[in-house]
Amino acid sequence: MARASDFADYVYANTTKRHEIRNIDISQRRRRLQLGKITHRDIELFLCHKWTLKKLGKNAAQDWSSYFVDESTEKPSKIFSASRLRIGSSSLRCVPDIVLFNRQENKFLIVERKTTFVPEPRIPVNAWPNVEAQLWCYSWIDEFQDANDVISIGEFWHRHSGGIQLIHKHWAWLRSDPVHNARCAEMFKAYGGDISG
Repeated sequence: MARASDFADYVYANTTKRHEIRNIDISQRRRRLQLGKITHRDIELFLCHKWTLKKLGKNAAQDWSSYFVDESTEKPSKIFSASRLRIGSSSLRCVPDIVLFNRQENKFLIVERKTTFVPEPRIPVNAWPNVEAQLWCYSWIDEFQDANDVISIGEFWHRHSGGIQLIHKHWAWLRSDPVHNARCAEMFKAYGGDISG
């Protein structure tokens, strides 16, 4: 079974400095219970966030509708396929946290939630490569192929002794960005993956 999360784990293991590994925890699914289920209210809060309004426009909340929300804590409610990305004969399997759709612009927006022990000022400028790589896989999900573009967003939560707090900065990538695509494609091929189309 080929999974986008396994590719992200590979990228993480090959790009994160050894001393950072014990301090960083970005395995979102293992922390789902602490973050709680993703609700429509969470989506509304995200869309009304200053960062989101700046990036997506002032009418963001009205333009985007929920396409998929993974509210499961153990077994995903749906598994998507990215058949353009293959490991051997297997298509990559993907389970994003939140997918929104803008019908007017024919665009998808993917939000992946991650937790970290690293405070916001110490997070790398471009986030961690494994987060970018996982979201890149999601942007090639079969159901999104005909979209004008796919916006992928890493939403980070800082874990500390007092609980969990949303980090104000989010990291975003466009499927249409050739630099982003080339960087992730190179990592995917090094992982042993094939890209078709």
